[in-house]
Amino acid sequence: MSAIGDCAHLRQDRKGMCRTPLSGVEWTPSLIDVSTIITMPNALYVHIPFCIKKCRYCDFSSSTIKGEPPQDYIETLLKEASARSVSVQKIDTLYIGGGTPTIYPAKTIAKLLNGLKNIFSFRESAEITVEANPATVDIKKIINLSESGVNRISLGVQSFDNRELDFLGRVHTEKDAIKAAETIKKGGIKNLSIDLLYGIPGQSEASWTKNLKKAINIRPQHISTYELTAAKETPLYRILKKHENEHEEEIAQMYYKAIDILNDSGYSHYEISNFSIDNCQCHHNINYWRRGRYIGLGTSAHSFIGNKRVSNTRDTGEYIELVSFNKNACKEESPLTKDDEIKETIMLGLRMKEGLDTEQIRENYGIDMLSISKDFLSCRLLTANNNKLSFTKKGFALSNYVISSLFNRI
Repeated sequence: MSAIGDCAHLRQDRKGMCRTPLSGVEWTPSLIDVSTIITMPNALYVHIPFCIKKCRYCDFSSSTIKGEPPQDYIETLLKEASARSVSVQKIDTLYIGGGTPTIYPAKTIAKLLNGLKNIFSFRESAEITVEANPATVDIKKIINLSESGVNRISLGVQSFDNRELDFLGRVHTEKDAIKAAETIKKGGIKNLSIDLLYGIPGQSEASWTKNLKKAINIRPQHISTYELTAAKETPLYRILKKHENEHEEEIAQMYYKAIDILNDSGYSHYEISNFSIDNCQCHHNINYWRRGRYIGLGTSAHSFIGNKRVSNTRDTGEYIELVSFNKNACKEESPLTKDDEIKETIMLGLRMKEGLDTEQIRENYGIDMLSISKDFLSCRLLTANNNKLSFTKKGFALSNYVISSLFNRI
């Protein structure tokens, strides 16, 4: 159930799958063997690895920087984009994440967007998302982003409680978050997503409820609620590890509370951690969950091409150097086995509220999902309807356990 930021579960799942070092290989525009591509990617992810301050729980590839981040990184992104454009069809979604993309001036982000549009063919209806930290939002920047084609902002609020924000190491306050949300809508970007965290040490069900209600008062089109987790490399890991078994039930209740409050306020629960109104689901992430192909550009960016998952180097200096000298920035490559494909299909399909198509699983892999799920159906962790297997509310809270158990039965 846990994730920090969009599609963190995908990043975590990939950690153990990549094995082959590739960086330093000569890189030409024919880097991707088009003949091996099963489905041409129609989604782009661009990673900006710079932040004002590193949060205590974050293990994404990012570094703190004072002043304006380097312009040569933007040039490098566009060069990598040119080298990889041969393998991409019309772009349906673009997601610029980080790090903090809005640490750059709006003119620089506009330069990046215009460059990508000159390299790739975008559909008129393309969803273009930029992640933003509330401390980096101002009206001029939002207007410029809107004029450049950005139509969706993912705002990293995490909490409206100043004590919780301070504990997490965030650089903004509750007032900053509310003002940023208002500014985004005033600036012409109507599709706003807000991220919230629960399970923060010291957080109560009452304070979590206040966070949810303050988010709802802003009325964003999309709200993501993630359980706070921390990787071993982060300062917060020991604190959370020490108390992880003490607060399991309390954290589960916070998750149930989010579902109830958001549903009652008109938000549709369409994925394990995500809710939307006005049919404003995140189409970029839906592409991930449906195992659609995509290209990742930048430091540590991942791609799913043909039947391979590949990832770029996590070292920004190395990334810039490799691409500048026409070398492949990809550090690891992992062709998926049949077993990988089955497990991804089950895991990602069950994350979606619409559920997993059991007939498709039977036809493609010869697996009777209803049969191996009998006990979870009987204890109402899973439900089956019209050939769709999906989690109940209680099941979502225990999804890691259920999915791992199903894997062992395949």
